[in-house]
Amino acid sequence: MDAQTLDTFFTALQRDNPDFVLSGPALADLRYQIANQGRLVLIGVPSLQSIDYAHLSSHVLRQLPPEIGMLDGLTFIDLSRHQLSALPESIGMLSQLQHLDLSENQLEQLPESLCELEQLHHLDVSQNRLTALPESIERLAHLQRLFLSYNQLTHLPSALGALQRLELLYASNNQLHSLPDVFTQLINLSSLDLSENALGVLPESFGQLRHIVNLELANNNLIELPESFGELVYLMIADLSYNQLQQLPASLGRLSNLRQLNVSHNQLSDLPDTLAQQPHLEGLNLSHNLLTSLPPVISALSALIELDLSENQISELPESIDALQQLQRLVLSGNQLSTLPSSFGQLKQLEVLQLDANQFTDLPSQARPCTQLVILSLSANPLAALPQWLSQLEQLDYLDISRCSLRDLPAWLAQCRQLTSLDISYNQLHTLPSALRAMPQLQMLACNVNQLSHLPDWIGELRGLEQLSLDANQLAELPASIGELGNLRQLDLSHNQLHTLPASISALQQLTFLALSHNKLEQLPASLAELDSLKFIYIDDNPLHVDQLAPALQARIAS
Repeated sequence: MDAQTLDTFFTALQRDNPDFVLSGPALADLRYQIANQGRLVLIGVPSLQSIDYAHLSSHVLRQLPPEIGMLDGLTFIDLSRHQLSALPESIGMLSQLQHLDLSENQLEQLPESLCELEQLHHLDVSQNRLTALPESIERLAHLQRLFLSYNQLTHLPSALGALQRLELLYASNNQLHSLPDVFTQLINLSSLDLSENALGVLPESFGQLRHIVNLELANNNLIELPESFGELVYLMIADLSYNQLQQLPASLGRLSNLRQLNVSHNQLSDLPDTLAQQPHLEGLNLSHNLLTSLPPVISALSALIELDLSENQISELPESIDALQQLQRLVLSGNQLSTLPSSFGQLKQLEVLQLDANQFTDLPSQARPCTQLVILSLSANPLAALPQWLSQLEQLDYLDISRCSLRDLPAWLAQCRQLTSLDISYNQLHTLPSALRAMPQLQMLACNVNQLSHLPDWIGELRGLEQLSLDANQLAELPASIGELGNLRQLDLSHNQLHTLPASISALQQLTFLALSHNKLEQLPASLAELDSLKFIYIDDNPLHVDQLAPALQARIAS
């Protein structure tokens, strides 16, 4: 590509975008790429966080000049993140173009001439304002990847079915209500994303898309799936969450390569028995449905690693659950469980167990989980006491026993020395349990909304703490030993009765966040200003005057 042609193009670019700035090394590099590599890469605003809005116009193009057609050697164009509202017809003259990225612009339509780019493999027009695609899109015979997400499309043209080489189609976050029948002629599709639309039905011939590996249909209005769904024999990942499915087709059992299935947030009350034929299913999300019991078929899914049954109406688990010997994560939150089967402890690989928001009053030892458990949540259960088998969970790292109406914690909890995170919020504790002193690994302690009137001096022994939350208690003062928490990064003391802070608080050299709202503080230690890492201080609803604080502190007050 000769220098005169480049001069003509850049002169036109400046003519149509008088505020746009491109000069010096950046211009020289761009000219070199166009002339020698066939690449025009001119990305607009790089980041809303890093741009100076006063100079925004110098970073974005508002018009692409017709002279773009002169650059007939281009094979790659990236003009994303500009403010282009239209494309010149001359775009169709770029006969060698293979990659075109126009995402994050303001395009309302695509010119018919764009469909003359017969060598195009990759087209990204996501995050624009398109309401339709040109019917002549069928001429893009070599197109393999098409990105249409985040537009205003209400339909896809029938001509789309002619794109036999299309392998990836993303059209999420549009306004699609249906798919044309010829859509299923896209037989080479391997990845399809139609999530966040308004699809009420899939074509009966949907199973002809048999090469699909990844399918995203979340957040639509699907009531049922066609029986041909079972013909998607290469399907590995399917997200059908947030629809209105009342049942799944029996043909689902033929999806022998399925690894992940998400049907959460639907209206399922049962599962087809044929699901038992899934030899490789590793992840199953059934949360937020209408299940009243665990479907027997689940016990046959011997490869399951993750199972989410949260927010259903399940009142008991079958003894056969111990067949899930590969299970590592089990979520049962928000059900009506009051007991666990005696076989539960046979889940030898279980690492994450969430039982919060059920009806457990007791968890007997014969139903205790295996000792490999790393994360356990018992929050929001009416527990009379904590089960002592907790002390035998040698790998336990995270324990949530918030909202259990606990008045005290047992001394044997000190045996959980490996805990790094403990949430005991929303209970009825009057003092921090002494068992915490034996937890040298503790990094996060949440004790919000209790009845603490003081902190023990030994709080300073928890030197591994990075986050301490004591919101909504009755603390009137803090011990000087709090300054010994040298690793503390976040400290929440809001909604208490504090009148002063100890001078030792200025020793918290790692502190970045300090919440003191809704107390009775009339002043803050001037030495807080010496904490260079402290970025955010919340002090609203205190009887102190911000304008009387040191300027270095005033700059860090957040609202």
